[in-house]
Amino acid sequence: RKISCAVCGGDGKVGNLGTDMMKKFSFVGPLFSWVACLERYAKKIGCGVLVDGQTCEDVKTSFLTRNVDQVLYPKLKGEKKIMVSQIVKVKESGETDEWMYELEEAEKSDPHHGWNTFAQLIFEQKFSEAQGAMDKAKAAAQDPSVANCPQELLDKLCAAADTGVWEP
Repeated sequence: RKISCAVCGGDGKVGNLGTDMMKKFSFVGPLFSWVACLERYAKKIGCGVLVDGQTCEDVKTSFLTRNVDQVLYPKLKGEKKIMVSQIVKVKESGETDEWMYELEEAEKSDPHHGWNTFAQLIFEQKFSEAQGAMDKAKAAAQDPSVANCPQELLDKLCAAADTGVWEP
């Protein structure tokens, strides 16, 4: 049985709720339902760990990630499409240096760079450019040295590139 989880950051309330007669430690706020939705989505598409866009930016020096989808979650402020990425693996200690020129080079050598570029072009609805990036994305998705991409997700993105229609 596959395990899935989601990691998000944001504001929420955590603590004891209730009265003197009955108290319960709990959490309240849209962040918690958002992370629960992402966890269910991770399980549905077969990804181990999903993170939202801001969390992905926060951890990109420590983890290799792969863009998965853009989702709309109306309970979060702004009702905008939110990038969702899969955490693929922890970077080795030598891969986590944070010099800007090293980060740019590391991004280019990331085995998921082709996939992430392709997915980002689809999400931005740049379908003609995505056509040119599709072969690199397919190669990255099938690379045995990294976690494989769910075939359903690959098919969905490739269909979007072919038809020029993307529905998150």
